[in-house]
Amino acid sequence: MSHSSRLLWVVCFVAVVGCSSCNRHDGEGRRSFNALAEAYKEAHDRKDADALLELVYLGSGPSAQINLMEFRASFKQNLNEEIKRISRRRLVREDRKRQNYATLKPLGIMEIEWVTHDQNVQLYRSSYCFGKCDGIYYLTGTGPGMVEEGLKALSEGEGPDGKIPGVREHAKLALSRWQNQDIDPEPILFWAGIAQPVKALGLLFHDEDMDVIGFGIDEYYVDANGTRQVLVEEYPVFVHFQWSDVGPLKIVPMQVRNSGQRADKERWNSYMKGEGIDPNMAMSREYWMENLPPVWVSVPEPNVVDVNVYVYDRAGHRSESVRLLNPDRKY
Repeated sequence: MSHSSRLLWVVCFVAVVGCSSCNRHDGEGRRSFNALAEAYKEAHDRKDADALLELVYLGSGPSAQINLMEFRASFKQNLNEEIKRISRRRLVREDRKRQNYATLKPLGIMEIEWVTHDQNVQLYRSSYCFGKCDGIYYLTGTGPGMVEEGLKALSEGEGPDGKIPGVREHAKLALSRWQNQDIDPEPILFWAGIAQPVKALGLLFHDEDMDVIGFGIDEYYVDANGTRQVLVEEYPVFVHFQWSDVGPLKIVPMQVRNSGQRADKERWNSYMKGEGIDPNMAMSREYWMENLPPVWVSVPEPNVVDVNVYVYDRAGHRSESVRLLNPDRKY
């Protein structure tokens, strides 16, 4: 499994979450699956996302933050829906991999079927793993193991990503930080490259507190007078775009800088402030792409222009720079 794969499985709206210990004392009445289902329905009917989160073990360390964000997003998205029925089913072969990483052994799947008035949607449901700890039922699921597996694969040079120069070293650093149980705020950029045939910038990075808001570029070139120049620009492309994944692969639309184009600072300042941005639409990829100001990046060429890329977060932490990969050349 590559590090760029989603860390939490989603089927319809499948959310899973990890548990590191069984030391909570609330939920004493949830001594059966039916009691768990009833508690979910009551909290949902009250439109109380916090009460729904109380049904979940969040785990500890960085994975707890991932799980919190994923569950909260799923719960909030469904608060305006009407429950048709809640049922349980056994784990099937496709679910078995969840057991490999679960910190509370899944006993089955709780499925919530929602009322839908859309004739084009035949079935709309959410599915959550559930388990039992000290006799009490909880929603449960994936712990930090899936992240660790992906980082180990990268650090050992597996897959296409692992073959890129510098990725193994950066993955080893990310793995050591992930295993220390602290939330390390500094992001780590594995690689940056230009995708073909549509010009877009691909960024694969690791960020335990998930607050990267943009990327920066350092371009080194020789001008018409033979003088070596440096151009530095930062693009806060993710400032309104949040995700629940410590290792995302992000694709950013870009335009090729070929005649000295520069970032429009006024437009980017307005974008940073959220001027004209609908917060209810900000998570739509289409809306995001339509509202981004132009992103200018030069295509690297030997002896003409070198481009280095880094990512940075809301607190000002930035990753080490990596060389931008040219899609027309082998590395």
